[in-house]
Amino acid sequence: MEIRRSFRSLEGGSYKLRWIFLTFSFESGFSWKAFRLKFLEMILALETSGKSGSAAVVLPDGSILTQATSPHLGSAQTLAVVIRELLSRENIPVSGLKAIATTVGPGSFTGLRVGVSIAKTMAYGLGIPTIAIDTLEALAYQVHDRCPSPQSQLWTLLDAYRGELFAASWRLESESSPSRLVAENNSHLVNCDEFARQVLKHGLDEFPSPEIENNCEGLVIAGPGVSRLKDLERHFQTIGWKNVVWLPEAKPDAREVGIIALQKFEEGAISDPFRLMPVYLRSSAAEEKVRARPAS
Repeated sequence: MEIRRSFRSLEGGSYKLRWIFLTFSFESGFSWKAFRLKFLEMILALETSGKSGSAAVVLPDGSILTQATSPHLGSAQTLAVVIRELLSRENIPVSGLKAIATTVGPGSFTGLRVGVSIAKTMAYGLGIPTIAIDTLEALAYQVHDRCPSPQSQLWTLLDAYRGELFAASWRLESESSPSRLVAENNSHLVNCDEFARQVLKHGLDEFPSPEIENNCEGLVIAGPGVSRLKDLERHFQTIGWKNVVWLPEAKPDAREVGIIALQKFEEGAISDPFRLMPVYLRSSAAEEKVRARPAS
């Protein structure tokens, strides 16, 4: 067996890492991939804001491995199994994780509680920090891959039911390096009709041309909440205003949670597991019923 050792220091932000690279020469029976993954730290990312979820691992080279939960079963039943399968499939020991990230909201009450609970439990047991990710920001990063124009305005939407939406808007900050999405309107709860009125007025004011060469330079409206805006979509079609992109098929995924988590980790935007909490943006139906009861 031959062993060659080299040291390289990497500077970045407020941290400094020293990686140790070992190269082994064996006749047989050695997995370099398993050895490399064992000694370099990774981030586990979780997304559980909807009926089903996903898990991802951000590898040291920046590549991301993902696995979805069953679409027929909730995250509560399958997320732990998916995490175990993902790590074991790639020979990744839990001791190789340096942080655990999860979407904290908005989204399904049950789904968010599952993701946050698993992230807190694992992080506490491993003695590593957690990273809170806004669900609509994760969705925005996914959509940005399709419509990267800095001239566009992006709205990401989740169906909040009861005639409401979870909404946020974003613009690309292309002057920063690397470029990143910045929230113009933070995640909030809004009535569907009110949102339609706001978008219609803002869109026609800011993008008055009915059609431009690249649709992604106008409005981009994406996410599961788009299904609640059929009347608005038909109105745009009626007036011949075409510089809007509708992406109802887009949905949050652990891959983008991992991308954002890596940025936050490098910036030091991490937290103690006990501080990780869901962000629901509104009370549950049960809580609202209790408040609506007349005082005895």
